[in-house]
Amino acid sequence: MQRNYQLSDFVAINSQELNKRIAYHEAGHATAIYLYNKQQQLPPVFFQISLENNAELVRDRILLKQNSIAAKVEGGCLIQNLLLSFIDSQNYMSASEKSGYNAALEADMVNLLAGAVAEANYVSRADNEILNADLLSIQALEKYGSQADLKKISEYLNCFSMDGQQQKHKLTQLLAQTFEFISHPKTWKAVDAVAAFILSCKKQTISCEEIFVVVDVVSA
Repeated sequence: MQRNYQLSDFVAINSQELNKRIAYHEAGHATAIYLYNKQQQLPPVFFQISLENNAELVRDRILLKQNSIAAKVEGGCLIQNLLLSFIDSQNYMSASEKSGYNAALEADMVNLLAGAVAEANYVSRADNEILNADLLSIQALEKYGSQADLKKISEYLNCFSMDGQQQKHKLTQLLAQTFEFISHPKTWKAVDAVAAFILSCKKQTISCEEIFVVVDVVSA
């Protein structure tokens, strides 16, 4: 899970603001992996946030501004080797196993969407604008660095259906679920805290256990 940087990020946004957007993007992923999975009674999954502070980093041939951070969530998916494992195992699954597998697929997609949705929500709040689920779309999310995540989600959607209309309907449903989750006051308080923790961190790696503590403190 990582934010894909676009040329516009380096033209119109100063380093401090870009840092905040990156932090909220990754905080959205991290908070969702922990809290959303927990809400859905799914097993915990390992992840970490990798950081590079005050460094020049090339991503997609674009050079980040000096004094900006590069951050990405590594791991965090319940389903590994998605297509292969699904194709090989679906004919042998019981009804309950298929239900559990689909729940894990949906949770992974929500967690992948959560980064861009959190960043969009941060930008809207900073601009004193109102964001709602109806304003979210693939085109909108692409403005918030979600290309790699959307590619992964496309693979997940193929496991639900190969029909384009059904996939579009499912994605719209998942976007609404993700926005409802991220914008909930309790969740957003956690996202705020995790983003602040990312921005203040002096290490190159933040463990999921550290994120759990931050979220649990503000959720108590």
